[in-house]
Amino acid sequence: MVLLPGPSFRSDLRFKNGIICEALARKASYLMLLAEAPNMIENQLPWLPRFLLPLWQKTLFWFRATQANRSRSGRLIFVEQPMCWWAYLDGERAIQLHLLLNVTNESETDALLVSRVQVQVRLTGWKFLQWQDCMLVDIGGRRLMPGFVGRRLPPRTTTVVRIIDHYKSERPKPGQPIKCRLRVTDQHGRLHSKRLTAPSR
Repeated sequence: MVLLPGPSFRSDLRFKNGIICEALARKASYLMLLAEAPNMIENQLPWLPRFLLPLWQKTLFWFRATQANRSRSGRLIFVEQPMCWWAYLDGERAIQLHLLLNVTNESETDALLVSRVQVQVRLTGWKFLQWQDCMLVDIGGRRLMPGFVGRRLPPRTTTVVRIIDHYKSERPKPGQPIKCRLRVTDQHGRLHSKRLTAPSR
């Protein structure tokens, strides 16, 4: 694979011997020359041993498939809202987290399904509790129910997500913020995570 600086426009260029180049309209765009035939790889990379040519081809196919899957699946962007806080439940001797976020599906074509939402609370230093499933998750005003298909996030849209979860703990110091990590699993099994801080109420 040879990388060359490309112009700031999009075009499809076709050359002989099956080499296809595409310039993407980005500031740091590049022309990616991917050779399909072993003899073309050998001509472009004379230093590559012949017995490594099949492995090189498989690497190129894997790279393109990975990029295509990322573009198709998209990712989630989390924006923490000021209404995040925690409260202590004396009767249960547990901390209850209230998290509010705006979640954007970055994909331009495909929807994402929120299949699972988990939280991991940070203790002192770099010690964390185990990941646990959130007890209450509202996505766009609709409840995420265990055992059912996850809530749908349409492409290029932003949705309000409200999360309530609690875990056993001693009462923290007054005014101490609770730091945690949020992890969302979509229908592709991909993980989307965000670090959050919830101040005391």
